[in-house]
Amino acid sequence: MQAILIFAQDDGATIPRGSHGGRLHIRYRLMAGTTPVPNAAITERFTAVEDPYGLVPQIRTGTYRTAARGDFDDRVGFSTPDPLPDDFRLVADQEILANGQTAATNRVTWSSAMVIVRATDGRRPPTVMAQVQLR
Repeated sequence: MQAILIFAQDDGATIPRGSHGGRLHIRYRLMAGTTPVPNAAITERFTAVEDPYGLVPQIRTGTYRTAARGDFDDRVGFSTPDPLPDDFRLVADQEILANGQTAATNRVTWSSAMVIVRATDGRRPPTVMAQVQLR
């Protein structure tokens, strides 16, 4: 099974008032070859790559179910009570699991102006990005 990136967009409006951070809405389609995989259980985990602020543990992880066409929406982000610096940067590796098996690995980079999700396992498209406004 493979989770194909479809699109990404800013979802920062969901950061709680009084908090700081950034969130990205990413849509995937889970495929087994050329066949969509419906009703699969999706989980995820993150590992720090560059985390000078200790925020990777605050990244919200989700649990999802794929729709009839294999689609699922992932909201990748974090919030913290502390203001973020102008040169903010956070990099984490994301593993997406479908029914307990790895379906995608990504490198997610948050900066003060953009979030980039890059597939690290050879999937296409290799990169999606969205301009975001960190709070």
